[in-house]
Amino acid sequence: MKEIALYLKQGIMKKIDTLYIETYTPEVPIPFSYALSIEATNLKEQTGIAFKKEYLGREGLSEEEIIEEGGEPEAVYRWEGAISIKWLEQLEKIIPSLRLHKEEGDSCCFISYIFQEETSNDKKNKGFVENNAVWEYLIQELQQAILEASGKEHPLSIRFISKNEIPLDTTLTANFAQRKVFITKIIGKNKNKEEEIDWSMFQQILDAVFSVEYAPEEAIPEQKLPAKGIFIEPEPGKWFELPTSVTRANKNGKKTEALIALFSAL
Repeated sequence: MKEIALYLKQGIMKKIDTLYIETYTPEVPIPFSYALSIEATNLKEQTGIAFKKEYLGREGLSEEEIIEEGGEPEAVYRWEGAISIKWLEQLEKIIPSLRLHKEEGDSCCFISYIFQEETSNDKKNKGFVENNAVWEYLIQELQQAILEASGKEHPLSIRFISKNEIPLDTTLTANFAQRKVFITKIIGKNKNKEEEIDWSMFQQILDAVFSVEYAPEEAIPEQKLPAKGIFIEPEPGKWFELPTSVTRANKNGKKTEALIALFSAL
């Protein structure tokens, strides 16, 4: 780690050739608990990916029981392909800040990596990652990018409508595989061109959208939205009026106000 820190201090970022990640989710209940293995390779303009996701602890469950619980019936999913080189670059940025240990301890993640100028994986370039919220969030984003690139999941789309004095209709579309986010706005009768926004702004929006707890029984189909009000579609086909369609715990809080202000200012 001292060697990596020295390179950073000198303004030199060592490029990773291959990064291997193993992680699992012991805190997640069955049938949703899983183990991941991801091998990311530098292909110059892309990040090559070999991906495996295996659900754990399902031995005593039938496929019908798994589906009834809302789980994926497929026990193991594999995919090989490529995503944006931006993902490997993001991993390169955070790896020098990670604390790696020889023993597993409380860690749920093991990594090993080879720099481009190395011929083999040096012992200091591997270990169990000490709990790190930023790293864990990045791995979740990386998994989403892989699942989108493989076609298993669709790009994330969030829509916000304000039917007040000046009508506003904003659609946010995130392409995780390319690590790009776009917004399209209709203000009154004027449709603006699609505009790319910074990924950090997208993370802020995502946090605001999903930190609010929506009341599922108050979801509204788009064709039945009232003539006035403010509405959000955090997932396809499920519209909620703000602030009335959030749970009681959120009604008097500032989270909903912050969410409305954020979309109104985009």
